Amino acid sequence: KKRIGLREFSVEQKKDNSGASFTFVINGKAIFAKGANWIPADSFSTRLTKKDYSNLLNSAIDANMNTLRVWGGGIYESDDFYDLCDEKGLIIWQDFMFACTLYPGDDEFLDNVKIEAEYQVTRLRNHPSIGLWCGNNEIAWAWHNWGWKDRFPKELYLKDYKALFHDVLYSVCMRFDADRLYWPSSPGDDNLLPETGQQYGSGDNHFWGVWHSGDDFTGFEKNIGRFMSEFGLQSWPSARTMKKYVPKDQQFWQAEIMSNRNHHGDGQSQIEEQVERNYRAPRMKKNDYIGWKHWLYMSQVNQAYGYKQEVEHFRRLRTQCTEAIPGCTMGMMYWQTNDIWPGASWSAIDYNLNYKMVQYFTKKFYAPMLISPLYMDKSTFETWMVNDDLALQINDGKVIFKMYSFNQHGSHALGSWQTAFSSKKQSATKVFSSTYDEMLKNGNCKSETENNCFLVVEAYDNNDKLLSDNYLYLSKFQNLSTIPCVKGASTCTNIQTKNVRGIVDESNNVYAYAIDIEVDLPSPFTWLEMGVDGHFDDNGMLVVESKTIIFYPNNPSDVNVEIIKNGIDAWSLFDTSDGY
Repeated sequence: KKRIGLREFSVEQKKDNSGASFTFVINGKAIFAKGANWIPADSFSTRLTKKDYSNLLNSAIDANMNTLRVWGGGIYESDDFYDLCDEKGLIIWQDFMFACTLYPGDDEFLDNVKIEAEYQVTRLRNHPSIGLWCGNNEIAWAWHNWGWKDRFPKELYLKDYKALFHDVLYSVCMRFDADRLYWPSSPGDDNLLPETGQQYGSGDNHFWGVWHSGDDFTGFEKNIGRFMSEFGLQSWPSARTMKKYVPKDQQFWQAEIMSNRNHHGDGQSQIEEQVERNYRAPRMKKNDYIGWKHWLYMSQVNQAYGYKQEVEHFRRLRTQCTEAIPGCTMGMMYWQTNDIWPGASWSAIDYNLNYKMVQYFTKKFYAPMLISPLYMDKSTFETWMVNDDLALQINDGKVIFKMYSFNQHGSHALGSWQTAFSSKKQSATKVFSSTYDEMLKNGNCKSETENNCFLVVEAYDNNDKLLSDNYLYLSKFQNLSTIPCVKGASTCTNIQTKNVRGIVDESNNVYAYAIDIEVDLPSPFTWLEMGVDGHFDDNGMLVVESKTIIFYPNNPSDVNVEIIKNGIDAWSLFDTSDGY
């Protein structure tokens, strides 16, 4: 007796003036793939239970993901994993387990691979969650772009690589699962043996220029693929997680153990460089726990805000492409959703299952409806409405713009304006545009104080139901003028948590706790950390004046209102550096 699911799935690769599409089509409907890369969730995989898998996969779904890529440098996952993905409606991009190195091409090795591949394909082919098979991770790209073709005999690629990924694995898939796409390598642009590492405009792409090469965030905007299957920024887990593994006398940023736990070469200096490029850096003193806590936090701010900028840019381009800008992006999977150990990595959820800031941001930037404002070189201002819904069309909606300043209470906006809009299903539509100076004038933000201004944007349907809200900072935070911190308060913006109360979240059928947040000054990247395990419905958020958030403890029977109230630690970006 075996459970199965029925659905049609294909990857549409339709040629156009910019190359060819790479779009997931389910039951005849093109969908925008939104997800992340999945790595082994534990160094000892047999320790993982079905509940462990379920918790992680539920977190992906709660963040509006619909796709996960089982990365070729990991493992073929357990039956529990694929059963749960079937149940939860997730699409799996399944790599064969080959990644980032060259493999032998002799008959004995190829025969061994054939046996393994036949076993895995026949084991997994009846899972409706499996969307496609991919031969390997980054090997063709590495041959052409990592210097391999200049160091090694060409037969390793033209003969051995081709035999493994274009003959053996292809033949196995065609024999046992011919209705699914076999994609030889990721990144890749077609089924032929690649003559270049990767091309933008067809297939899938990996972009690592911002992290590995040190490009600024505009690098994301200049490298646009049809399907972005890898991109990432590194961050650390929070102090709540890391203090379990780092001795007290080494809880400072420049401690040796911090470098030892960052397995990416110069990862620490790369985090520092990116934070200092966009923000004001926390302290680095020895034996400074607060400075350490703030550096861990700032690594998460940098990651979350970087992903936000990149994802929104890709989503705005879902229906636009030219020869100059390939665009028409219909999928993205950032690196990575889960983690294998407690240290620096690119994950959204740490090894202890605590959410990093980017997990909360993901829920918003992957939401089906997204209002997305941007400016270009401080000359042009635009706002886009992205609608991924398969059926919903918005007519007679409105977008409200409100300008605020970090220097004064958020109860009154500096200025506001609104515009009408409509949005077709499965579309990205420009709903407002002006010059940058006109935007400042509409919001009553004076040019001499514009660095401290920010814009809040809200989209409503014709029944005044909020569809999406977002914000736009008008300057890098390192360029702000001095913030008039509230005197005598424990935090710069005087973050106050009030009226903690138990509630029943009927939508999730769980017991939770509501917490009201009030601030005296607008508070960017407001972060709450609890004394008990669990997660919020939102965190790392911009609080303009007040906000109510929900905390979901992992073990509700072990906590009460007093434990929650006394366990809250709250701060914002403006508390991390004396420079603000």
